[in-house]
Amino acid sequence: MPSSLWRLKDIMEIDLSSNALSGRIPLEISSLRALILLNLSTNQISGNIPSTIGGLKSLLNLSLAQNKLQGPIPESLGNMISLEFLDLSQNFLSGVILKSLESLVQLKYINLSYNLLHGEIPDGGPFKSSTAESFMMNEDLCGKPQLQVHPCKRGYKQWSTKKTLLIKCLLPVMLGSFGSVYKGVLSSGQLVAVKIFHLDLEGALRSFDAESSALEYLHHGSSTPTIHCDVKPSNVLLDDDMVAHLSDFGMAKLLEYGSKGVVSIKGDVYSYGIMLMKVFTRKKPTDDMFVEGLSLRD
Repeated sequence: MPSSLWRLKDIMEIDLSSNALSGRIPLEISSLRALILLNLSTNQISGNIPSTIGGLKSLLNLSLAQNKLQGPIPESLGNMISLEFLDLSQNFLSGVILKSLESLVQLKYINLSYNLLHGEIPDGGPFKSSTAESFMMNEDLCGKPQLQVHPCKRGYKQWSTKKTLLIKCLLPVMLGSFGSVYKGVLSSGQLVAVKIFHLDLEGALRSFDAESSALEYLHHGSSTPTIHCDVKPSNVLLDDDMVAHLSDFGMAKLLEYGSKGVVSIKGDVYSYGIMLMKVFTRKKPTDDMFVEGLSLRD
């Protein structure tokens, strides 16, 4: 696209769709103050959407679909208060859908499908009447059931699909031949159960030292503590050397997101203690011996 294009300050409509244009959208796009329609869809345009695009306050129709755009959706899009049509589909846009877009009260159509977006879909402003087609085929979006995405779990950042797949690939490597503590220790008749049960107290504690180190790292290894929230025998894997490894971070939360008291590192420590009691006593909390108010903890 020639640089002189962005000096046409009185032009009202630009439609260069379905060509083979390449390059980036320049910062100078904000000079087109009179523009009401901008259609650059179905080209080979790359790079980020410049934040200066938010200066197009008169723009009614914006389509950048089917390009190679990447990076986040600029927050400045929320300043385009006249916008009625927005299509950013079929790109490589990442990050979250910004709450600032809720201020686009004139917006009648929005399409963010086929990107790499994640996180919660806003539910205010134009998003109240949006449909599932507007958000399909993204990395990990969550929100309202009518949008056909999974509900958001409060208090933690969504894990991306790629990270989840990476963990699933790593687990068989780490698992070894003994399975989880639940299968190995609490299920009778398996080799691992015999091996663990013949360990003395010192040996058993040594097997779980790695897990306690993992919890300590989660809680104190960075400026923002991570809470596992699901420490239990089935989430502790034993390798070939009988060393315990903490797994399954699907419920993990960052402490800053649980500052209201919903989560605490104390919960992980308590669960770790209960798990050790299960291992040493070889009893589940639902064992028949716990009657008349008696529990494993008591």
